[in-house]
Amino acid sequence: MKNNEHILSELQAQQLKRSLKAIDSRKSSQLELANGQTLHNFASNDYLGLSQHPLLLESFKRAIDTYGAGSGSSRLLAGSFSPQHDLEDKLAELKHQQACLSFSSGYATAVGIIPALCDKDDMIIFDKLCHASLIDGIKLSGAKFKSYKHQNLDQLASYLKQASQDRKPNSRLLIITESVFSMDGDLSDLATIAQLKEEYQAELMLDEAHSIGLFGTTGMGLAHELNLCSAIDYHVGTLSKSIGLSGGYLTCSQVTKELLINKARSFIYSTAPPPAIAQAAQTSLNIITGTLGKQLREDLWSNINYLNEKLNSLNSESNSVSKSAIIPFFTKNGSAKQALAWQQQLEQQGFWVPAIRYPTVAKNQSRLRISLTSQHKKQTLDALIDVLSSLETANLN
Repeated sequence: MKNNEHILSELQAQQLKRSLKAIDSRKSSQLELANGQTLHNFASNDYLGLSQHPLLLESFKRAIDTYGAGSGSSRLLAGSFSPQHDLEDKLAELKHQQACLSFSSGYATAVGIIPALCDKDDMIIFDKLCHASLIDGIKLSGAKFKSYKHQNLDQLASYLKQASQDRKPNSRLLIITESVFSMDGDLSDLATIAQLKEEYQAELMLDEAHSIGLFGTTGMGLAHELNLCSAIDYHVGTLSKSIGLSGGYLTCSQVTKELLINKARSFIYSTAPPPAIAQAAQTSLNIITGTLGKQLREDLWSNINYLNEKLNSLNSESNSVSKSAIIPFFTKNGSAKQALAWQQQLEQQGFWVPAIRYPTVAKNQSRLRISLTSQHKKQTLDALIDVLSSLETANLN
């Protein structure tokens, strides 16, 4: 019989045991802990700070007064509230797609749509560093699958060539990747992937979770910035990062939406997200695509460029310039023990920068994950750099 205490002890011995941190409140880019300590927060994916913006908060409060705090049941049982339909229409329009279907979370989106689209006759080829939710969805589908080495598009092409030769009639060949990878912060070469998709008559699913709010003239993501929206068959997204709320969505064709309503188990068998969230999300999208969103993006990219420049001055061989709001800071030899020690040292100095370890990343790739927002101040970044510099010096010795 398995012993849970023994399993936890093994995780502890490997420096892989996790625990929850009690937070009392959050203001701007700072956390108030239950023990009274204040930390500068470098772990949030609320890239534009909208989760605390007065316009979004007021919209959310009004929507709760109108629609209540919850939805009561699944949309197929109790019906769909108008804000849910309005949000889906808005997202479909912004992503240049026919339709959209919303889910309770980004995870629920991935594990719902992939098994609904793919089965044992299909082949899925995906980047090895795709998010766990996508990989879980792939495994649940029962489809054949292969992962190509991260960003290795020659290997992707090779897999596509073989899959197209082995392909059964009416089977699906699906490529899955992300626009911004959540732990490394690097960007997909979407232009080349789109070309391969066309060459091998495949379909393309793109997760834009960490891209919305940052890229494109209206903040609608990397595919929008590169004018590649029409090349993406399935746009996966979330309301929980730059949009500042919670939930997930897929924009797609109208036929695909109808199929998912009938086959996506995480949609069918889950209570619908509160309609107040859907109403508030529309306000958030209006902010992101408007003048205020443009200013918040400029503030965010100013912080990204500033921190990149400062980190580059540390002359670290293990850290490179980031092209997104996610900046990894690697330990020597990818040590999980060192990453935890760094996290603790930073916390003692007033910074919350989480250590990322296996299985979130490979066993020899532990690192700190710095996540920037538009709300961070330059003096805070300078103070962070001072601490990171001392860690880097110790790392090289």
